[in-house]
Amino acid sequence: MTDQKKADIFSYVLENIKTADVDTGKRIRTDMGDLAALATDLKEFGLHHPILVLDKTFLSDAEDLNGQPYLLLAGERRFRAALLNKWTEIPAKITQRRLSKWEISVIELHENLQRKNMSPLEEANSKAKIHTMYQEKYGEKRSGPGGEGHSLADTAKLLGESKSNVSMDLKIAQMANVIPELKDAKTKADARKMVKQFEHTLLQDEWARREQRKLALASDKLIKTEDARRSDLIKRYVIGDFFEQIKKVEERSIDLVELDPDWAIMLKEAVKDRGALTADGYT
Repeated sequence: MTDQKKADIFSYVLENIKTADVDTGKRIRTDMGDLAALATDLKEFGLHHPILVLDKTFLSDAEDLNGQPYLLLAGERRFRAALLNKWTEIPAKITQRRLSKWEISVIELHENLQRKNMSPLEEANSKAKIHTMYQEKYGEKRSGPGGEGHSLADTAKLLGESKSNVSMDLKIAQMANVIPELKDAKTKADARKMVKQFEHTLLQDEWARREQRKLALASDKLIKTEDARRSDLIKRYVIGDFFEQIKKVEERSIDLVELDPDWAIMLKEAVKDRGALTADGYT
């Protein structure tokens, strides 16, 4: 470890450091893959790519020292594989530049994305975290020319990927809570298929809900129309004693008078004698 702190110049010192002196910190990645196989490779061929650590004396927070002088920035799988081999020392590049916690997190995320064996969901979560961290620091870029802040296009440029590819990865990360199967996706194509199938199902469900609402509204309208028609029809009838009710009706306001007289005396006999009767023929 050098005595002079270089706050503004990014520099590395390559040394063998004690594994006990390395603080792994709160890491983002949890799945380390096949560490045993990597440990076997390290034992047979050695470590060709040193881990990257930060000299903790460049941290502003004293509580972060924890008795371990180095904070791991990149190479966690290599470090843990070395521990499996019971290495007491490990080659390391020691950076001596003041790094904020934000920069440390970004370095770890970028290092994770460079690994070949990340699951599709891990990769998506790392990209989503990078995108969120940049937007939290610089703000969300507004549409239109000259807008300040950080956009999806900026994240894509930062990662060297297409905007559509990063957009899909952010969607995969966003859908992880509602599509638990995403954690089991073996390839990014599988993850994208799951997301598209879920969106297709959502569209179908939404279409079905809208059709049900339409049917319910149409049925409700039909019922109300029928009720209104019946109510209007009932209001057109005057039911009661004719001689009493007729006194309440305005002159020339009746289109039809329907009677059910109770004085059909000798009706059956009259029909028998004369046959069918008309109103004029019945007295």
